[in-house]
Amino acid sequence: MLKSFLSEIKDNRRKEGKRYKPGDILLFSIFAIHGGAVSHRKILMFIKGHYEVLNEKFGHERKRLPAYTTI
Repeated sequence: MLKSFLSEIKDNRRKEGKRYKPGDILLFSIFAIHGGAVSHRKILMFIKGHYEVLNEKFGHERKRLPAYTTI
């Protein structure tokens, strides 16, 4: 339910900047914050540590992590 709600968020970035859907980044960030992350770097560290499971469970097929600036 949360993923479908977040997927409705409009993406205003240029085409070149749309490697990751904003809903996916927000969903992973919410999990990280719920897990205790309190900064962009800690959110990225959480995503890095759980990336394989997050991809598997939520159908995200990117091999590379989002950049720090994407978060």
